[in-house]
Amino acid sequence: MTSLTIGLPSYGDTPSNSSKMTSAAETEIRNGRPNQSEHELYFDNEAQIMVGKKAATEARLLPAMECSQLPGSLTYAQLHHLIGDIHHYRLLEIKANRLLVYIFLILIYIALNAALLGANCQEQSFIEENYYYPFHMADFWGLFGFTLLEALLLIATEIVLVENILQTGIMFLNVVITFVLSFIFTLYPHFYEVTAHYLAYSTQILITSVNLIFLSSYLKNAKAGDVVSRLRQLEFFVVFMMVLFSMFQLILYGGLVPVAMGPERAAHFCEFTNEIVNGIFALMYAILIYNDVRQQLLQHNNTIRCLPEGP
Repeated sequence: MTSLTIGLPSYGDTPSNSSKMTSAAETEIRNGRPNQSEHELYFDNEAQIMVGKKAATEARLLPAMECSQLPGSLTYAQLHHLIGDIHHYRLLEIKANRLLVYIFLILIYIALNAALLGANCQEQSFIEENYYYPFHMADFWGLFGFTLLEALLLIATEIVLVENILQTGIMFLNVVITFVLSFIFTLYPHFYEVTAHYLAYSTQILITSVNLIFLSSYLKNAKAGDVVSRLRQLEFFVVFMMVLFSMFQLILYGGLVPVAMGPERAAHFCEFTNEIVNGIFALMYAILIYNDVRQQLLQHNNTIRCLPEGP
């Protein structure tokens, strides 16, 4: 592994020599970055590294290079940039790991709704007698968990910002209402079941509308007429139809459209199908963001791997 010589004073240097080297380093940084004269420099005796007080969020990253191309010594400005590069790399690693957790939880939610969809194939009387309570608990609390997960995903990837009142409001309502309906059903299931269902189906219209936020982030980066753009437009149409589907399930549950299997069971079929689609949209978005983060990490690899190994 190539070691880096950065021309810093050793512990054995005399104070006068060290002072001269420090002064030369300050001149070098200020000549390289004339507008940074107000930066205060400090000397870390343990690491023997001098850096500016302002970290490298504004600094350009060092170009990726093989270890054989790395110069024998680094200027202080280059070292400053390299430290910023390492910091950015660590942040990307944390973001990638969080996205993997989001992807795992979304997959669980999709599987949960697939299982509920299968359980709903039994007659309503059979459901009421055998697994009424766990069936509805998984339904309501799963919905709350998904709205919370969606909100965290959108905030963590900076798609929903506090400045956007509409998007922030939708996220807030989804999380709060789904928690309330889940909690009141847990307190007194048979008394609050109808109320919880009406709240869930009403909120699901907003939950499905969140897919429009996912798609809007895709379309911003797509060129008009290309394959990606046409695919996103098709998905936009699918989301619009799912919003109408969410409204239709509310009508079904209210008994406005008579069905042989009963209003609740019919509405459950619509609900679980809709939530599987919502989960797939969230999953696609999380995977795309994860792939983007991985690409950024690969761009840093050549520079980071040239660092000397620790003791």
